[in-house]
Amino acid sequence: MKYSEFLDYLKTLGESHVNVKSVVMGDYEEILEMERTTIDYPCLWIETPSVIYQGDNDSVRQIYQGSLVVLHNNAAVHDPETARANLESTFDLAREILWRMTVHDNLFDIRGVRMDAIATLGNDNDQGWRFEFQIETDVTDDDCYIETNWT
Repeated sequence: MKYSEFLDYLKTLGESHVNVKSVVMGDYEEILEMERTTIDYPCLWIETPSVIYQGDNDSVRQIYQGSLVVLHNNAAVHDPETARANLESTFDLAREILWRMTVHDNLFDIRGVRMDAIATLGNDNDQGWRFEFQIETDVTDDDCYIETNWT
């Protein structure tokens, strides 16, 4: 699977869910710049994935490693009921996305996946859930080395 195909899969995952109102791909600074201007909530935030290679020169695995975050717009600092409702709704949505990737699409094993709550002032008081994933793909020499590109 090419990197662009992998990113397209993640983006389509969010865009095809009826309860996800926007999809953001990028790092923390990017989502902070967009907050409250162009993001409709709940939002699927796709943190920029990393690529890891494992194996040896005869048998290489390419692993896409990243995180998905389901966020709801912030509750007031002194509004615990709204914060709790946001955490509950985003938990259900994050778990459903996780289920889609693991049980339905069979991209990785759900065993040991940890979902972490996001509910702090450091996150601009947004509420939501985050989980990490690792998706292994096959990779060949032909995928990674194009002989005609070398003189």
